[in-house]
Amino acid sequence: MKQNPISFPGFEDAARDMADFFKHESQIQEIEKALAIKIEQLKGQYLEEIAYLQSKRAQAYARLKDFALKNPLLFANHRRIEFAHGQMGFKKAAPVLVKQKGLKTKTLIKQMKMARLAFVRTHETLDIDKLTSKALSKQILTKLASIGLKVQPSEDEFYVEIKKLSLKSGRQKKND
Repeated sequence: MKQNPISFPGFEDAARDMADFFKHESQIQEIEKALAIKIEQLKGQYLEEIAYLQSKRAQAYARLKDFALKNPLLFANHRRIEFAHGQMGFKKAAPVLVKQKGLKTKTLIKQMKMARLAFVRTHETLDIDKLTSKALSKQILTKLASIGLKVQPSEDEFYVEIKKLSLKSGRQKKND
């Protein structure tokens, strides 16, 4: 079966296409520049209102956090409290290992082996999962501290989460 050869446009056609491409690109850039100017103008109109609302939101957040910290019994059984407009509570962050300044991981591994601490994996990395677990005894924590490793306990982090507002219906829906 014989194939037809692909015909290439002439130089004049390519020059015309380049001119069209340039013209369209220039128009796009002009429109984008005009949009950027209009967006900046709109932002300027609302900056004062946004700053005021951000200040009010920060005040409400501070009052909610103060309420939560002054009423720890409310969070004893549940980590959060649900409201009509959202929830607040405490998130548990993972514990973090803090090495002494200048202490290298290889040195820590050697010292762990010498102290007969079973927190070294077979390919010789620290077993961070075991080291940061809650089941560490005071004796092990003391041994870790003696070789320059401290397990810093996690702290509860306060949060406030609002329900998203559907702009079409005006009804609230829960965040996913």
